[in-house]
Amino acid sequence: MEHVRLPLTSKIYINKEVVKECLINNCYKCKDYINEALNVHRLKSKDLIPHNIRNNPRHGDKIILVVSRFDTNECISTKFFEPKINRWHNGPEMITNRRNVGLAVVKDNLVFAVGGSTHFFRQVRSVDVLDLSAESPCWKPSVEMFVKRNKVGVGVINNYLYAVGGYNFCDNISDSAEVFDYNTQKWRMISSMPTRRVSFGVGVLNNLLYAVN
Repeated sequence: MEHVRLPLTSKIYINKEVVKECLINNCYKCKDYINEALNVHRLKSKDLIPHNIRNNPRHGDKIILVVSRFDTNECISTKFFEPKINRWHNGPEMITNRRNVGLAVVKDNLVFAVGGSTHFFRQVRSVDVLDLSAESPCWKPSVEMFVKRNKVGVGVINNYLYAVGGYNFCDNISDSAEVFDYNTQKWRMISSMPTRRVSFGVGVLNNLLYAVN
């Protein structure tokens, strides 16, 4: 019973089905788990919810996402690989035809394609998003960045999407950076990097964003 994610079920289900179960009523420890689940439903702030296995949603099977583009085909394809069954699946085509995009995952299920350049090597500020939790996942346009960025570096800290450097207009290498808040759906500029960078790696360690090349 201690491993059952009871707080993640509905309050109605707990009161109608679980509370009336004879086996649970005869166990004081099980009653404590029921009270814990009901208390979680009463709490309005997620910060107050106890951190344990019963209150954490189960993670689904992981997949590998590949986004590719061929010179002979202007469409950008998406493919999924499921390691559990060793199988590839075709995914939706990206709505914006571009290359050299930055890819990042926010909230475990939102894949963002950031910046890049068009078939005519024009830098773009557009952003597309793919919701992998949707019943029929498809790429949708998201909020554009302030700055055009080709070969941009992207990273995620606490579900905030960062876009740094890259080529901007006239193929100038940028040192600027901006961050996207998914909850407010807004970008904002942040302090620039000390060094202008393009085609570089970005990593996150201990809530710090590193740009390396």
